[in-house]
Amino acid sequence: MRIDIFLKNAGVIPSRAKVKHFEIAVNGEKKKPSYEIHRNDIVELVDERGNFLKFRIEDIPPSNLSRRERGKYIKILEKGQAQQSRENFLKWLFENH
Repeated sequence: MRIDIFLKNAGVIPSRAKVKHFEIAVNGEKKKPSYEIHRNDIVELVDERGNFLKFRIEDIPPSNLSRRERGKYIKILEKGQAQQSRENFLKWLFENH
């Protein structure tokens, strides 16, 4: 499943169109929204404001999920405010992983 579809189905972002406002890294490497995700991938998102979310993909959902079901598919590892700008995103990933 594509990462943009996964993020929408898992309720991480409200729509696929919003994914363009995020820097996406999977297993420490910057990825495009079309990247095919796999079980146990570690996903890191940073939005334009510097909000940071890191989670592990527990399973791939078949479709949109209710709020109760979301915990079955992602496990949040970290969240907060990233200190780096968009230009330093990759540098920050390599220094912290």
